[in-house]
Amino acid sequence: MTGTEDFVYVTEKIPGMFVFIGAGAAGNVPLHSPKMILDEKILPLGAAVYANIAVSWLRNMERGIFCGSAFLCYSQRVI
Repeated sequence: MTGTEDFVYVTEKIPGMFVFIGAGAAGNVPLHSPKMILDEKILPLGAAVYANIAVSWLRNMERGIFCGSAFLCYSQRVI
């Protein structure tokens, strides 16, 4: 992760996540370069990752399990 990434400050206030999905070819120019060639074959996998995360989040919310991050989950169920 770059030293200029500010997303971590957002997740201190609002639960969130950051996912890296590689879509560049070996020897390619860096991301954000106008000459970068995106390997579009990775897009279905990336979409599946995000869909799976969304479905998992919805199921956990339905069960009363709240996750602020992948490492911090707690339950608000009344037993």
